[in-house]
Amino acid sequence: MKHYLGYEPIDGDYKVLRVAEDGDLAMKHQVLTLGNGNSWRIIKKFPRHYLPSSPDICIDGVLYYVALLGTGKTDAIISFDVRSEKLRLIKLGLDHAAFCPRLTNYEGKLALLFSTNCYQVRINLWVLEDSAKHKWSKKLYVLHDIDIKTYCCFHPFCTTDAGEIVLAPFEVELVKPFHVLYYHPEKNSVRRVYIEGITEQTDPSWNKDLEHKTISIFSGQVDNLMFL
Repeated sequence: MKHYLGYEPIDGDYKVLRVAEDGDLAMKHQVLTLGNGNSWRIIKKFPRHYLPSSPDICIDGVLYYVALLGTGKTDAIISFDVRSEKLRLIKLGLDHAAFCPRLTNYEGKLALLFSTNCYQVRINLWVLEDSAKHKWSKKLYVLHDIDIKTYCCFHPFCTTDAGEIVLAPFEVELVKPFHVLYYHPEKNSVRRVYIEGITEQTDPSWNKDLEHKTISIFSGQVDNLMFL
C-alpha cells in the first residue's frame, strides 16, 4: 500500500489517501479524515493506473501523484480533490522514453521537472495550465555556461518562490564538497550553494554504505502540513 497526505484549506481537514496495489496496479482507494471517530471510506470510481515509486505533492487542496498507464513510461498524473474526494487522471502526452519527474509548486501551479543530460544540462519544466483539457505549458532550458563534465550528474529537484530551479546530484559523493545549483531561467544565471558536513561524514554507519542517494531538496522555508 501507498499513503499520501493532503490538506483541504476550506474546511481545514487533513486526509490520508491509501492506495492498495497488486503488481503496481492500483486496486483500491480509501480515504481517512484525521480526527476522532472517523473511519476509512472506499472511493468506488477511479481511473485504472499503475503506481511507480511515485512522488506526490498537495497544492491548494489538490493532491497529485505520478502514475503509469501500462506503457512502461511515466505518462499520467492522478489528482485527488481533498474536499470532494474525487480522483481524476491527467495525461502528459509524452512521446519519449521513461523519465524520473519531480513534482513541484511553480507559481501556485503543479509543475514537473525532469532532465535530459547528455552533452548538455537540459532542464524540462512542464506547468499544468488546464487539468480538464490535459493542457501543459512546456519549456526547455539548456545550461551552457557550466562545466558539463562536472555537472552532468545534476538533476532538477524543485523550484523556489523566486523562480529558480534547484539542481542536485542523485548521488551525494559525486561532488565534493557537496553543493546544489540554483538556476534562474529568466536571468540565465547559475549560483552554487555549498552545504558543509555531508561528504565529510566520518560516522561508521554512514561509511558502510557505498552509495548515498539524494532523496529530496527543499529550498527556503517549507510549509509543514501539520502546522498550517
